[in-house]
Amino acid sequence: MEQIMKEVNNLFDLLVAKNKSVDILTAKLTARDKKQEETATVHAEKDIDLRGRETKVAKVENVLVIQQNNKETLRKIMQEREKLADAISSHAHQIAKDKHGIEIREKGIKDDFATLGKREAKLIEDRKNLEEDKKTYKAKIITKIGEGIKV
Repeated sequence: MEQIMKEVNNLFDLLVAKNKSVDILTAKLTARDKKQEETATVHAEKDIDLRGRETKVAKVENVLVIQQNNKETLRKIMQEREKLADAISSHAHQIAKDKHGIEIREKGIKDDFATLGKREAKLIEDRKNLEEDKKTYKAKIITKIGEGIKV
């Protein structure tokens, strides 16, 4: 994984150096040792923001970890696949942000929907609380008016 992190660093350096003439750059990074092989596809491209300025967008996807000659640990490693993807992705995000000022898209549609779901749930909860506050406020007003009418 450290080798992939180094390659991610190199990719972003290459992207910044050569991106003047390259619109899309995709690199498949592979790190190997005796038992394990890690592969990540890093995709970086130029994009145009709402103001018409050119921005660099990059994302890390398709992370695979393959254990050779050991089927029992293959399952465990495939379960760790998402953790590895997150680690590489967050590392790439940091490098891009800190070194090069590159804006990076979210990790994936699932994350976007999860975030939207949380926001929607919060909005629904806020709306319920607001309705309860309105009822409480109306009840207080009615009580005060009722108290004023008593003879």
